[in-house]
Amino acid sequence: MTALLSACAMNTGIFATVDVACGKTVLAYSNSEVFDEKITIKATDHCSESDSEVQLLNASGTITQRFAIPDGTTKTVTLTVPRGGWVNFACNGKSGGCTYALLGE
Repeated sequence: MTALLSACAMNTGIFATVDVACGKTVLAYSNSEVFDEKITIKATDHCSESDSEVQLLNASGTITQRFAIPDGTTKTVTLTVPRGGWVNFACNGKSGGCTYALLGE
């Protein structure tokens, strides 16, 4: 027997923590659903010289919102990703690294 679980049936908690090198921007989440999706991302910036950011993009690839993650801090950001949109995490700066994790509700 095969069990199928939807995203809303998942347990709460951190799904995975991802390391990101300074100076890199990575795709953190992509919404291929028919409806807008509410997500929470926990981001940490340990790169010096520049604040990192969580970026919300619409289906056309335009950044519609930026959430600053100051050097040496961790912030939790909850946002609604539009249908066809996505979220990037930009780990800005030099020397060190960043992490992000998608959190369950």
